[in-house]
Order: sequence, then C-alpha cells, then structure tokens
Amino acid sequence: MEFRLLYEGRLPSNGNPSEKHTIRKVFHPQLLKLWEADLMLKDIKERGVEILDHDQRRVGYHPSYCTDLAAKHTNGAFRFLPLITKDLDLVCTLEILILRRENPGDLVKTGGDIDNRIKTLFDALRVPHGLDEIPTGVLPLQGEDPFYCLLEDDSLIVDFKVSTDRLLAPPPPGEPDTNVHVLLSVRVKPTLMTTGNIGFS
Repeated sequence: MEFRLLYEGRLPSNGNPSEKHTIRKVFHPQLLKLWEADLMLKDIKERGVEILDHDQRRVGYHPSYCTDLAAKHTNGAFRFLPLITKDLDLVCTLEILILRRENPGDLVKTGGDIDNRIKTLFDALRVPHGLDEIPTGVLPLQGEDPFYCLLEDDSLIVDFKVSTDRLLAPPPPGEPDTNVHVLLSVRVKPTLMTTGNIGFS
C-alpha cells in the first residue's frame, strides 16, 4: 500500500505537545479519508480482520478490530486509531520532501543525526504515549472520535529519506516565512505475510 500525506504549517524543533497536536490534526482528516476510500481498510473497519497470534501460532478473527484498537489507545478524552500496527505485523518506509523558504541545507545534521524538526514530525504521526503528550484541556472535536494516526509507534518506521528544496511560492497574507510544505510518501508493508495483512503488500 502506498499513499501520500500533505502538511503545510510550522515544523518546529523540539515541538511541544500543542505544536505536535496541531500537526496531528492536519493528518487526521487525510487518514480518515483513506480509511473511507480504500476498500480494504473500509472492510477492516466494518467487518474486522484476521490477526496472527504469534504466541499461539494461530490466526484469530477480530470482528471489532478498530473499536478494540481505539479502546487500546485511549488517552484522556481521545481514542486514537493507528493504521500501521504491530498486531497486523505492519511497518512502513517514508520519503519526506520538505519545501521551505529558507536556504537549503542544515535540516539533517552532519554525522547522520536527525534534526529535531523531523523528530517533531514523527511524534505527530504516531499515537501519543501518555497524557503529557496531549495539550492540557484539549478535547476531541466533532469527527475526531476516533482520531486517526499513521503509526502505533514510530519504531514501525523501518527506513526514511529526507529531501529539502526551496519553496518558491510567496507566503499568503499572514503566513510566516518559516512555514514549510511537507509531502510525505508512505509505503506500508507486512513484515510477515498473513491473511489479515496481505492487502497491504
């Protein structure tokens, strides 16, 4: 399975919970649309899915997979529904194109260290790990229950590539020059082929 996500806005270094949630809210409606438009995902949501129990070495059918998954990832008032999960033996690779009005370079530090802006992006793509990762007092809005995320955990990103280029379009009135446009190409793949995840291959 391959698809693309778009983000336009601030991508701060060491983003705080509010900044990460703002980015997360941009991805939510896109992932919701994917679940509604993709026939396989729509079927999983409506009818459930078969999951391999590695300990028992047998496949079990889970008719309420999405409901149970959202309950498993309840955090405060939010119920998060990730697409890429360990239960389905799924991982992903990412190709990230960041367009910005700054000079090229300095996004990825020398020596292979990831710039803190990429860490902010990864944190916004995954389910928050605790209440301290959700802004205080923020509640789900209409259409945000469940709240769709890309990843159960960012450890399920097995490879990624980051490219940067200059954003030539001038900012609209009121938009800071430092805002970025991000094109995120996602490729989902099973680590172990099962009847439940064969459609992701």
